[in-house]
Amino acid sequence: MHAFVSDLADVLSAFALYPLLACLLAATLGPWRGATRRRPLRRVAWAATAAAIWVVHAPAWPNHLVALLEQRHAPLSAADEARLATNGGPTILVLASGWFRATAEGPRAQLDAATWARTQAGVRLWQRSGGRLLFSGAPASDGSGSVAREMAELARAWGVPADRIALEEASGNTRENLVNSSAMLGRMGQATTVLVTSAMHMPRALAAAERLGMRVLPFPCDYRADEISSWRDWLPTNSAPAMLDAALHEWAGLWVYRWRGWA
Repeated sequence: MHAFVSDLADVLSAFALYPLLACLLAATLGPWRGATRRRPLRRVAWAATAAAIWVVHAPAWPNHLVALLEQRHAPLSAADEARLATNGGPTILVLASGWFRATAEGPRAQLDAATWARTQAGVRLWQRSGGRLLFSGAPASDGSGSVAREMAELARAWGVPADRIALEEASGNTRENLVNSSAMLGRMGQATTVLVTSAMHMPRALAAAERLGMRVLPFPCDYRADEISSWRDWLPTNSAPAMLDAALHEWAGLWVYRWRGWA
């Protein structure tokens, strides 16, 4: 019963879209007479508008785009993690996510869902393998801090000793994350590096790392695509556009990185 009520709530939350789609479909499929008959392109425009609204708001489409990215790199196996625990453990490179909120005192770092997921994944891997955590990226515009620093504070609160944590706070995008972190890893002399980021972001991040000559093991987390589809995935929702935006951002980013020779 609870599942049915939840599904119904998801459908009704996008109720305002249904009259719009109905009007567009009526204009597309209505009788051919008058000005509509003389201007068939108008019907094509109505149909294209209705299709665009459906594609943008139906979760099935962004879910598929996200799944194509997330399925490229499998999580580490238990045997892989056991091997990491030898020779002092790896350096676990965790890429920052998040954003900054403007306040009277200056920008303040805000941790989004990806930030929490990446930090948690990095800490849990450190608990099993040891080594060091290196948090990278997302500096404040005024230099007062970074999302990476907030992630490090969170890791310390979860029990990671301060001397097991390093920071890279200058990078503002994925490529800079890896360029700056690569230099730090060279100075740290760590043989094995594990790259932790969202599964959807992993293809671009790993390709950029390999292009720089870095030898890293992927440790994807923050999975978002549903593995099992549902009937409601084909109905418009208010949440689908945000997921579609994230998916298109990663696909576009991957293509741009390849075009610029960064991946």
